[in-house]
Amino acid sequence: MRQFLGEKPNYQRYNDMTGALIRCAFELKRRLNIQVDVLLEVMVSYNEEIDKYEDLKIAENSDVE
Repeated sequence: MRQFLGEKPNYQRYNDMTGALIRCAFELKRRLNIQVDVLLEVMVSYNEEIDKYEDLKIAENSDVE
């Protein structure tokens, strides 16, 4: 994951990564008609890390109003 996010992750990179996983899952299902639950579970597994990033940014910049 660090290869994709780089040394300093940001919201756009997290968004790009999860979006790519979702699109890949849908395309595998469409083309091969296979179950893609594992790929979606991988994406969901990053939620905790993304939540920590979001909390850090809220602490640094305050919350969106």
